[in-house]
Amino acid sequence: MIDRYFAASHLLGVMPNPWRGSEAAAKVFDALLEKHPRQQVAASYMFVLEELRKRLEGERDRLSRNVFFDMLKRDVMRFLVVTDDLAFNRAPSEVEIGRGRQANRTDGSQFELNLHERTSEEELNALETKVATYLDQQARLFFWYRNRSRKDYYVQGWKPRRVYADFVFALKADGPSDDDEHFGDVFVLETKGLHLKQSEDTDYKRSVFNTCSELAKQENWATLVPTMRDKVVHFEIVDEDEWQQRLNAMLA
Repeated sequence: MIDRYFAASHLLGVMPNPWRGSEAAAKVFDALLEKHPRQQVAASYMFVLEELRKRLEGERDRLSRNVFFDMLKRDVMRFLVVTDDLAFNRAPSEVEIGRGRQANRTDGSQFELNLHERTSEEELNALETKVATYLDQQARLFFWYRNRSRKDYYVQGWKPRRVYADFVFALKADGPSDDDEHFGDVFVLETKGLHLKQSEDTDYKRSVFNTCSELAKQENWATLVPTMRDKVVHFEIVDEDEWQQRLNAMLA
């Protein structure tokens, strides 16, 4: 059975207007019925619908990307940090953490430069634990923070879903500084396992982070947040097979 009403509901995620979704599905199935027996088309109904959804989603993302960069180029949209406070020397008074056992370094010792007193084991996978351990042992590090998905800092690109990085960390400032501004550059860090290195989602996040890094270099951060005067925020994605080399470069 070829149900165009069901087809419209199946496409709502990419075509919110059900009438337009029904029209798109009708065009596709009418074209197929001109070339193939109805029984054959009906047997492939769900496969065709899913392929149609993927094609529409790809076209939506392509057009969204074009609009996104066009708005940046015309200065209609700008790179901004939207927050109540970006003073990293003042941690939130309370942060909800997991109830599991306390996460430690890979050698079992306690973290020392975690922004908060405690991070739960369930909040760090094996790769993230290695990265946190490495950061925690660096003399140049001011602090590191496990950024919580759907709760903390995120980047919004041209696709609907937000990008929540794994870590935010800051380096100590170079040279003498006062007590209120003793951190240097800030890094927003996303880690990726080998199985995700070449994925479409990773490619998208890499493109968004590269764009943010380029725009961040152009911003006068003091106009956004006074404590960020003469500092830069870097957006980085590191893969499992090169994370330590990449972090070495960031910390150099």
